[in-house]
Amino acid sequence: MREVALGTKENYTLVKELAAAGCQFLIIGGAAVHFYVPERLFNDLDVIVPAERNAAQCLRNVLQRFPTDVNLVRLEGVDLSKPKSKIVLNIKLHADILIENTDYFSEAYGKAVDALCSGLTVKVASKSTLLSNLEAIDDDKARNDIKLLEESMTKY
Repeated sequence: MREVALGTKENYTLVKELAAAGCQFLIIGGAAVHFYVPERLFNDLDVIVPAERNAAQCLRNVLQRFPTDVNLVRLEGVDLSKPKSKIVLNIKLHADILIENTDYFSEAYGKAVDALCSGLTVKVASKSTLLSNLEAIDDDKARNDIKLLEESMTKY
């Protein structure tokens, strides 16, 4: 099993805390593309969680351990069980946590691959999930990521 790069020490801490707490989550975005295509640089961490009450409580419990990085007043206003909610974690944590509907999350999670994060097993979105997400985005970065992922599929 390969190690997943997460950028900052704080992002590693966040992912380790999520995993240790038993939160269901999936690494997507640039960090996931980098997992498959190491030459693809990334500058933040994108994570999705299911829009479920248990997942929301687990996420809230973990995020409360980062009081200097998370505005808990703002967090209180986010319905963590509502799909398409987004929590942007700035300052030291350069991370976005996206709340996805349960069906989408379950499908993506089922296709995900296992990776290591400081000795803990975490899930990284599959190439097919990443490609599907990227195809819905109309910008140069997404088109470049599609090209990189497709090229990586022909290398092996």
